[in-house]
Parts: sequence; C-alpha cells; structure tokens
Amino acid sequence: MNQKTMELLEFPKIKEMLAECALSKLGRKMAEDLTPRIKITAVGEILRETTEAKLLLEAAGTPPLHGLADLTEVLGRLKAGGVLDPLSLQAIGDFLRGCRRTRDFMQKRLELAPMVAGYSYGITSLEELEAEIERCIIDGTIGDDASPGLRKIRRDIKKLQDRIKSKLQQLLLSAEAKTWLQETVISVKDSRQVLMVKAAYKQHVPGVVLGSSGSGGTLFVEPLAVHRLSNELKVLEGSEQEEVYRILATLSGLLSEKTIQLESNLEIMAQYDLAFAKARFSRMLKGTAPTLNEKGRIKLVGAKHPLLTEQAVPLDLYIGTDYRTLVITGPNTGGKTVALKTIGLLTIMAQAGLHIPVETESEISIFREVLADIGDGQNIAQSLSTFSAHITNIIAILKDSDKQTLTLLDEVGTGTDPAEGAALAIAILEFLHEKGGVTAASTHYPEIKNYALHTPGFRNGCMAFDRENLQPLYRLIIGQPGESNALWIAAKLGMAQAVLEKAERQLTGSNLEKAPIISERIIADPEQATAVTLIEAIKPDQEEPPEILTESKQQPKKTKPNLKIGDLVRIPFLNEQGVVCSAPDSKGKIRVLVKDKKMELSAKRVQLHIPAKQLYPEDYDLNVVLLSKEERRQKHQMERKHIPGFSRVISEDEQ
Repeated sequence: MNQKTMELLEFPKIKEMLAECALSKLGRKMAEDLTPRIKITAVGEILRETTEAKLLLEAAGTPPLHGLADLTEVLGRLKAGGVLDPLSLQAIGDFLRGCRRTRDFMQKRLELAPMVAGYSYGITSLEELEAEIERCIIDGTIGDDASPGLRKIRRDIKKLQDRIKSKLQQLLLSAEAKTWLQETVISVKDSRQVLMVKAAYKQHVPGVVLGSSGSGGTLFVEPLAVHRLSNELKVLEGSEQEEVYRILATLSGLLSEKTIQLESNLEIMAQYDLAFAKARFSRMLKGTAPTLNEKGRIKLVGAKHPLLTEQAVPLDLYIGTDYRTLVITGPNTGGKTVALKTIGLLTIMAQAGLHIPVETESEISIFREVLADIGDGQNIAQSLSTFSAHITNIIAILKDSDKQTLTLLDEVGTGTDPAEGAALAIAILEFLHEKGGVTAASTHYPEIKNYALHTPGFRNGCMAFDRENLQPLYRLIIGQPGESNALWIAAKLGMAQAVLEKAERQLTGSNLEKAPIISERIIADPEQATAVTLIEAIKPDQEEPPEILTESKQQPKKTKPNLKIGDLVRIPFLNEQGVVCSAPDSKGKIRVLVKDKKMELSAKRVQLHIPAKQLYPEDYDLNVVLLSKEERRQKHQMERKHIPGFSRVISEDEQ
C-alpha cells in the first residue's frame, strides 16, 4: 500500500504505539513492520487473531511468554557450527521454558480462542534440552555439576588456592615481615599472588620478582614456596577451560540438531507477542473489529481518531452504496481534515489487523490502495508552491486509482484562482468517480457543493457549527452542504447593518445566484441531531425524500412574495429560517421570529419558503407560535375580565 499515504495519515505513529504494547524486542520489531493486507480473507484472519487474543487477555491474562528474545543471531551461529557462550545457552534455555509453558497455557483454552490457541500445536517442547541447559548453566556460567571431570578439577583448584593463601599468610605473620614488607597484604600481579617487598630487602625473601612500583622502591615478589604451587594452579585452570569448552560444544551440538524446531518456535512465540500487543492496543483504544466487505461500503458509527484524546467528537459516516463520492464542507478548523484522516487511518488499521475505535455496527471495505492528498505539500527545495504540490500529488493519484481505491482529498482545487480551482476540482472528482472507487473530499467552493448536490453518486456533508458560540462542533452531517458562516459571524460580532446589506447584495449578484445550493435530506435542527438520527437518515435502503422547493421553483423570478403572518421564510444573509410575525408595513418592513427572538427586516431580504396555509390548519391559533407562554396568559386574562392596575402593551405582531 502507498507508503506516502500511510505517512500522511500517521500510520507509523500507530505502529509505534502498538510496539510499546509488545513484551519483547522481536514483538516490537514485528509491530513496526506491520503492513495492511489487501485480501479480505487475510484481513479477516488477522482481525480474528486480535479478537481472540483480546478474549484470552481479558479471561486469563497474558500468556507466559517468558524468555522471548531475538535469538536470530544465536540460531545463525548454531547453524554455522559455532559454539555458544554460556549466556547464549541460558537465553535458549529460558526461551524453551517459555515455549513449554505457553504451549500448556494455550492448549487449556482451545475452546475460548480456537485459532490463536491453536498456534500452540506448532510449538515443539524440547524438555530434555531445556533441563540439560538448566543443569549445566547457573547464572550465566558453567556450573560445577555440569560434568564429573569439571567438578574434580574445580575441587583441586580450590585446594591449591587454599594452600597458596596459607603459605603467603605464614610469611605475612612472621616476625621479620614488618621489616622487609612495604605493606602486610597479599597482592596480585599477572594473575599470581605476590608480596610487596621493599627493594632494599630483596635478599630476605627468596622468590621470583614479577614487577616493581613506578619509583622502584617496591618489588612484587612471588615466594619460591608459592611459585611451584602457582604453576600447578595454572595447569589445572587450563584443564578447567578445556572441560568448559567441551561442555559448551556438547550443548551447542545438541541444539544445532534442533534449529528448525527452534526457529519455528521463535516465529510462533513472536506472533503471540504481536497478537497480544494488538489486544492490549485494542483495550487502550476501546476498539472493536469492524464488519468487512469488498464493495466499497464504509460505515463508521461513533468513530474516533486514535491519536486524539478522549474528548474527540465521534464521527458518523456512511459511504459506498447509493453514493461513492462525499464532499465535506464547513468552517476552517471545523474538523474536515480530521474527518478525512479518520476515514483513511481506520481503513488502514483494520486492513492491518488492528481493532479500531468505533461502535460494533461499523463496517470497513477492503481497498487495494488508500491514496491521499492532505496538507499543503509545499517543498522549497523543489520550488513547489502549494498548488503545484497538490497537483503533482493528484496527478499520481489519478494514475493509480481504480474501483479498489479509497481516495482522500483535502481542500481539493485550492491554492489558485477560485473559478479555475473549482472547475479543476469538479473535473478531478468526476474522473475519480468514473474510475469506480470511493472518494471523500473537503472543499470551500460552492460550485463543488452544488455539483455534488445535483450529480448522481455524489453526496454533500458538512461539519456542524455552533452559531451562538461561534465554535465548530466537529460533527459530520451527511446530506447537507456546509456554509462559510461569514455573514452570520460578522452579524453576531456586531458588524454594521449597512455593511452587511452591501455584502448581501454582492453575494446575491454573484455567480451563486445562478447555482443555488439546496440542502438535500435536511435534518430540521442539525445542531441537535443525534448519531442515531444521522445513521437512520443515511441508510442506503431509505427512499429519497420529497424534493425541497426553492424560491425559484415556487414562483417566477423577481416576483415579490405576498408575505403573510405565519409564513416560514428564509433569511439568506443569516442562513436561518424564521416565522413572519407581521405583514409588510408601508415601508416594506416585517417582523420575523428567529430562534425565539423577533427581528425587524426588509421584506426584500427574506425568501418565502413554506406558506402558512401549508403549515397550519385553517382555525389554528398563530399566537401559539408568535407569542410566549406568558404573553398568551396575559392576553387571555384581559379578554376574560378587567383587572384593576393591570396593563399590557399590544405588540405589533398582534395588530
């Protein structure tokens, strides 16, 4: 799979986190080398491995993977006929003990995890070799009981060492010693025990001079009585080394006959370490195994980006059935890029056999390639601008895309003239769609939103925005194009009304009028929509909703609407809807109820959306809509009887 895409989507960071969950260096290396599979059967197997390992981990804890180390070099020396040192032999002994215990652990749990526990049938238990190594190697050295010959030699060495020490002690304790000795201690020179004799008294201590101090005032003398015993000791030490080498060679020879079994055991134990690392990683992410398909369907429910904190807003998404191209819009920093990265990264993780942080009803399609153009890609060394970098990358994507490809494009067409960029972006998305793959792209261009609205196989989506607090909500709403919210934000922040009106006139006179963007499958209050509502709204078997009429379809262009109290109208510059509270006055002003607040607007600035006669029965009391509960109570009291001292101002809405 495309290495650049995996880096863009930060899959290497996922592998680093996985590697930290492994117990051994070998397991960590396998985690770092993890790659996605592209066959659904293979992906199914490695996901099942993770699932079963997680079941074992939660039911019985970590298996006894003791002694698992990277023995590749050690086994290579064995195969080449080399003789192993005691530490290497001890490492193999520990490994064999871990293999035996893991095999026993797994075979008791075959019913719980048949596939993962079944790996243990491939482990060869070499108990005799394990016991022999344990008998011969003690704390990284050859033990005295490794052979009868070694035991005798070491016993003789100990006797000689004691005799040498005794002779030297006698000399140290003699009456003359204080006179001719520099210090009354036993020293060691060239691995022989000596006395430190003053140079002037050399003739008082017969023996072999092995050296002197830097000043020449002290001589290191091995007394003649000790010299003979030391020579005998050297002979015994040579015999000891020969016997130790013979034992090491014997053990190495026995192991060299089992290198095939040892290599097989090492591979299985490393796979166990990786499997349980994936299980721990799943627990850390609160992950689950998604359902798999090969038809391009992606359904994410409650998905979270695995590199974000617990505060990450869950993503709900469905793509790959009645539409294969999703165009995501919304404000800057609203989460569009994170949404794209989440789609791609979770797909790659699943294909690599990792559980992903989603709800259980989620589904992932198997893709041959995941291709992405995310980030500005500017390269100073290659003199590439943002636009050039994007186009260079997209050219490569277009060449490699097909019906088995998931393509992710962030801010497609950006970095150049808006008109040309939008046209190019539409052409790119259309080309990818014709190739048959699945595409998710983010954009700010209204032309792309409009194209997605009216083109079969395309669907708009937007990142929700809290207009009251001017904050992005990081929640994706499928079936509804997003808005820039620029005029709304300006109005909320206190921009002068005259400026807003001029901006609205500029907007109305732009090309947007020729390509009105209409929401399809609108959810009445997107900010309050629940995940369940969204998922239900985008089910593939749902019938298409009735067409939502625009102003241009309800009446001839440039005809002023005859607004009446109760009419539902659109307020374009606020991107809101409201209910008419009063008919137009002599100046063409009306009052509109918008989110429990009444605003005075020019009738020219609103668009009739749904007439009141289509919304309410003939005898419906509009005061229920237009007046607050307290206002209705007061009006009702005054209509019934006179209340002394009580007055109520009649609003314009009731006149």
